[in-house]
Amino acid sequence: MPETTSEQDQQKKPEAATQPARQPAREAPQPDWEASPPALSLGPGLGSPDGFEKRLADSRQQRGANRQERVQTLTAMQRQFGNQHVQRFMVQRQSAGRAPVQREEKKKDVPPPVKIDEVGVTQVHYNKPTFTTKNEKADPAAPPKGVKPEDDLVTVTGTAVCVFTADVKIDLPHVPEGLTACQAKRVKDAIDNKLSPHEDQHKAAMKTYEGTVEEAFTITGVKRAGITAALNAKAKEIADRLQGERQTSAQKLSDALDTPPFVVNVDMDCEDEKAEKKASEEGGEGAQAEMAGGEGAPLGAPTGAEGSPAPAENA
Repeated sequence: MPETTSEQDQQKKPEAATQPARQPAREAPQPDWEASPPALSLGPGLGSPDGFEKRLADSRQQRGANRQERVQTLTAMQRQFGNQHVQRFMVQRQSAGRAPVQREEKKKDVPPPVKIDEVGVTQVHYNKPTFTTKNEKADPAAPPKGVKPEDDLVTVTGTAVCVFTADVKIDLPHVPEGLTACQAKRVKDAIDNKLSPHEDQHKAAMKTYEGTVEEAFTITGVKRAGITAALNAKAKEIADRLQGERQTSAQKLSDALDTPPFVVNVDMDCEDEKAEKKASEEGGEGAQAEMAGGEGAPLGAPTGAEGSPAPAENA
């Protein structure tokens, strides 16, 4: 008898037919630790192009988020405090962030100044004065009668003439060797324009010793036979006294010029002119300006060095 199946049974049969047969459970393979390890892929790490692109995208997203946050913050501040207050705040903040960097400048070796004093520069020799007499008279002019020669005493008058001279020598120092052109020029300028005029003042003070002095005198109780010797002795006495007075006066005038001591300090911190600048200046001197028509200077115009004044030579 044929089997009869219901409609539900017919639907169950195809499902049962389509299900695969169950396989028995298998154990997972265990790794072989003694074998060589398999090659692992680093993926998008630091050393791969994918890693760079990923980090770049992350940084862009972060900046965008920060920018959006700053915009929102500024908008809120502007609504609360106003645009001017917020703008002033931003300027102060940027100024504080751009503080100038204090760089330590390299100290340059500055040469010490040169000291020029006048020790031994000007020397003087006060000469001994020369002297003579004039307008000599003896009283009585003639010996009295009956008077012995040893008793013939007279009064002599006259005038002593004394001449005083002084030799002054100025020996200015020379520019030392081993200096640059600029330094040598400064030293020479100090010697010629500062030290030399000062020494001329010393010379003028010392020269006040010089001169001719006349002084009258009278000698009493002179033997007639010794009138000449008495005149010479008196003139020498006057000359010696005047020499001391005049020499002391002249030396005081000279010493007063050095109170306080006269010293010239020359600043040696200078640099020579660059050769290029000097050459350009020399090339520019005496150049003629060309006329609009392309011709030279008009007639009668000075040319070259004749039209430009010669540079003043520094002492």
